[in-house]
Amino acid sequence: MTGVKKSMEWDHRVYKALLRALAPMPPHVKSKVVQRVISYVEDYAKRLGAGKVEFEHLYNASKELLRDKDRYMLDALLEALRAEGFSVPE
Repeated sequence: MTGVKKSMEWDHRVYKALLRALAPMPPHVKSKVVQRVISYVEDYAKRLGAGKVEFEHLYNASKELLRDKDRYMLDALLEALRAEGFSVPE
């Protein structure tokens, strides 16, 4: 996705899952939402001292960020992570 800025290295499958989960969003809002999630997840990973964004960072940070009001986005993200082969709790 063009225009998205990452400040950390990401596990390829984790980043792919994120983009897959948000793919159905309307184009006029998708890049802003992707950037918001990336920034939040990277901040979360940095607080833990990580040098690379891994599954657990995306999973835990997304649960914090998306909560109830964006439950459909969280569900789509969890399904995309499962599709990438990650073991995601129900």
